[in-house]
Amino acid sequence: MSLENVPDDKLPELQALLEQEELERVTPKMERFREPWRIKIASGGRGAGAKSWSAASLLVQKAHLTPMRICCFREVQKSLAESAYQLIKDTVTRLRKPGWKLTKEYIDSPCGSHFIFRGLVDMRAADQMKSLEGYDIFWLEEASSISKESLTVLLPTLRKPGSELWATLNRVAEKDPIIAEYWDSDRADVLRIALEQGKIDNPWFPDVLQGELDAAYRNNPDEAMHVWGGQPRAQGDSSVLSRAAIREAMERRDIKETEPDEMGVDVARFGSDSTEMYRRRGAKVVAHKSFSKKDTVFVAKAAWEMAGQNRNVVIKVDDTGVGGGVVFARLGKHC
Repeated sequence: MSLENVPDDKLPELQALLEQEELERVTPKMERFREPWRIKIASGGRGAGAKSWSAASLLVQKAHLTPMRICCFREVQKSLAESAYQLIKDTVTRLRKPGWKLTKEYIDSPCGSHFIFRGLVDMRAADQMKSLEGYDIFWLEEASSISKESLTVLLPTLRKPGSELWATLNRVAEKDPIIAEYWDSDRADVLRIALEQGKIDNPWFPDVLQGELDAAYRNNPDEAMHVWGGQPRAQGDSSVLSRAAIREAMERRDIKETEPDEMGVDVARFGSDSTEMYRRRGAKVVAHKSFSKKDTVFVAKAAWEMAGQNRNVVIKVDDTGVGGGVVFARLGKHC
């Protein structure tokens, strides 16, 4: 915005507004958390999209303007030091929000918003969840550790009209409970934000962390794919290919026109299973899609689109079980 035509007496006020607007920016993908959704999930590795930092900023901004009650959960919390308390406190200071009350048990905004911090294991054991029925937002930080038992009581408790469940996490297992219950579900009221590592989704990613990220991939690629890349931890001997090999294939640049252009489609067989499809040129992966709980017609159409509707692309479908249905539903029509 140009300040050239702004009257001198209005300039300080406008500059202050622009500075505040900059302070309240969050990483671009996390801006969607401002939208109304019943469930909002952000997943990514260390520093990816500044997900916890952005979530805290958005909560403080909302709570400064509108009275609401917010509970910040972890599965196990033995003290406030193990909670999001310090992050919320630091965010209030960073955003220069005046009039907030910071105690050793809770944080209140000047308009009447109320933040508390709890461990789900203790809340469940003491049968205290019902006391939170009037809350507006539950934020699950480090949500990969939230148990299925805790998830089963959260949404029924969060029953106020317009209430929301927020979750930020770095995945630990292929099917963390929060992933299995909500991310991979067919619910239409779930906002799913996948955040990439480094400066791709985090404009403030510092150079010092970029150095650590690069060193981690050189020294222990599988662990780096979890810590920084937001992928589940490596499954050891149960893995057909290491993540290092997969990453190397995806980052190859030397593709020759004469190299094979083909796809592989592994179709899901059970409710918790997922359909995986890859397209390769020679030894480089050029496209990947993953689906859960989609019928064979949908999968066949997605495979045909990934192939660019090109009959020269060889599409190999796992033809055991339901895989054959994909062949007859769509691929048999075009190949």
